[in-house]
Order: sequence, then structure tokens, then C-alpha cells
Amino acid sequence: MSDENKGIEDLSGEVYTIQDAVRDGKFIDLGKVLSPDGNRLAPPFFGYVSRGIMEAGMFEGDGETVNMPKFLDLIRNCSLLVRTLSHGFEDPVESSYIGEVEFPDGKMRTVDMEMYEDDNFTLMFPHERL
Repeated sequence: MSDENKGIEDLSGEVYTIQDAVRDGKFIDLGKVLSPDGNRLAPPFFGYVSRGIMEAGMFEGDGETVNMPKFLDLIRNCSLLVRTLSHGFEDPVESSYIGEVEFPDGKMRTVDMEMYEDDNFTLMFPHERL
């Protein structure tokens, strides 16, 4: 993993991490979405998702509740994209994958899957990169 994916350094030398982005509301910790009781059945592939991705049809009408079938369908599509881009996981794991996936509304959108400091992928739109 390259240093460019560690976070953004501001002028004071502090690094802006994925945990900072979660605290600021830019990203959502999937551990809290997929296993609110804290019991996870398998290691995560995606650790975080951007607020922008979630606002692209992943919430129910109230804007807070996650529509799990739509969300899991999107995660599946993103996982299949990584599988395709890595030639069936035969290539070494890259720290970044970008490609188009179908969202639950039927629209194709470009997504960016970046691996930051915790070695889990963060799912976001390209303009949302840290």
C-alpha cells in the first residue's frame, strides 16, 4: 500500500484519517451498519462507505434507515467489479480500484474503492476521495 492512501496531511502536519472522516460524517463505518450488535461473521471486505454512495438510493424514505437488500446488492456488484479487475483475484491486491457498477436504481455509476490505513476498502464516488 502506498503512502498516498494513508490520509491527507494538512499544513500543520496532521494526517486526516478514515476515522476522522467517519467522525465528520463523510463516511459510514460498515461494521455499525452490517453488524450493529458488534458480532461480525467474517472479516470485512469493505470497511467504510461514503455518505454520497448511501444517498444514491441506499436509504429508505426516512433518510436514515438503510435499505439492506439494495445496499447488499450494491456491495455484491462492487465485489464482482474487484473480482473482474483483479482477474479473478489472481493479480496481487491493489490499493485502489475504479470502475462502473450498476446501482439498485439501474443506473451505471463510477465508483472508487480505496484501501486506507486499516486495510479494508472504502467505497465512494471518485470525487469523495480523502
